[in-house]
Amino acid sequence: MGWATDDRGTGPGQARRSWSRRGVLVVVLVVAAAVVATLLLGRDRVIGEEYHGAVPEATSPVGMIDTRPTAGWVDPGDRFFVMTYGSSTCPAAPTGIEQHGAAVEVTMRIQGGPACTADSGPTAYALDLPAPRDPAESVAVLLRFEDGRTTHLRLGG
Repeated sequence: MGWATDDRGTGPGQARRSWSRRGVLVVVLVVAAAVVATLLLGRDRVIGEEYHGAVPEATSPVGMIDTRPTAGWVDPGDRFFVMTYGSSTCPAAPTGIEQHGAAVEVTMRIQGGPACTADSGPTAYALDLPAPRDPAESVAVLLRFEDGRTTHLRLGG
């Protein structure tokens, strides 16, 4: 496919091959579609929405900020947030969520790049629980980061 021959070879009985325009166009379109699919589908899609209602808490008399990941309720029993610290241009964002009884596992992946700023600031995302819970019950939240780290948090209770 894509090869065209003609009888204008360089000598008697020889045929010259050249790419037909249609063959080149097909190859270009297939390569372009593969690149677009890789860029769009190859990345993990962020779930939830950025949440600006989470406020970092000071944990010492001198006002140091605790930069460990945190979680809290947005709408108790239905919606919660997770907040992490890192580069403002390449934040860790939730890309998956699974509920296992009274526990929720959230997959976190770095977004952005390839060049990330060296700052460290909070980024929070609001997520819906896969299955609503009684707001009086506590919910264990496990954040699983792409580098293998995990953080155990608790909502309510």
